[in-house]
Amino acid sequence: MKSLSIVIPVYNTEKYLEECFLSIIPQLKDDDEVIFIEDGSTDGSRECLVRLIHDCGKRNIRLIALEVNMGLSNARNIGIEAAKGEYIAFVDSDDYIEQGALSQIDNEIRLHNCDMVVTKINGFAEADVNRSYLAPELNIEFLNALPYAAFFEEIAKTGLGLGPSVRYICRKDIIDRFGLRFENIHDEDQIWSAKLVLYCKTVRLFYDDYYHYRLRGDSLSTSCSFERVQDLFAIGKSIYSLIEDYPEHKNFLLSRSRHMYNKAVSAINLLPQEQAARAEALIASDGLFYILTKS
Repeated sequence: MKSLSIVIPVYNTEKYLEECFLSIIPQLKDDDEVIFIEDGSTDGSRECLVRLIHDCGKRNIRLIALEVNMGLSNARNIGIEAAKGEYIAFVDSDDYIEQGALSQIDNEIRLHNCDMVVTKINGFAEADVNRSYLAPELNIEFLNALPYAAFFEEIAKTGLGLGPSVRYICRKDIIDRFGLRFENIHDEDQIWSAKLVLYCKTVRLFYDDYYHYRLRGDSLSTSCSFERVQDLFAIGKSIYSLIEDYPEHKNFLLSRSRHMYNKAVSAINLLPQEQAARAEALIASDGLFYILTKS
């Protein structure tokens, strides 16, 4: 993989940090780097990172310590600005990477010289969490043989969640050329990853074990509020608006936009009554909702 920068935002994940750290560091090549963005944690995350970095003795690990919490999107953006690798990946600090996976992905990139790699995410739940995530079965050879636009149109039909930024390893210069950054909203990955698909031209699907995603009851991805519903609708609109400039990806963008609207509707069912009523009023005034969900 030429060189890789792995950006890892950290906020109050002290009890998971060592597992995350040890899953990645032994896999690094000399020209790779890991950038930890310690986002003003109130637990012992910063001290834990300092100890882990000191004990491992490697020079290609960087710690950027923020004095105040700036949020996940800003932390990732700081990591993007700091990254020096030819490729970039994102990892959440409560998750971990399969041993040996990075060298396999390196081989894929060297062999096919692709702009991005789409990877497999395995979900695992903590003992007190009643959630599950099972990666769908895919025809890897069929998908990898498709033209670029057809690849994403087909893969969107499979149920593979295309939103998480941690699913992608991509060329850093593409992110820089298009100024692709994370917005400070709920589900910030969704619009970021949709745009990434539009900006890249070549892709490989790597479907051996790679990313292990921890399902936590207190994580940002499980929280629900009226503001999150608003953001989900806004993301759906933003993705839909990209169709005019990228008509070759129309079916993919329609699928992603429809997914965001359906996700918003599902979230409404989890809101308190007063907030749910406000959210339902949003639907009633939104003509695009009916176009996407009734078509």
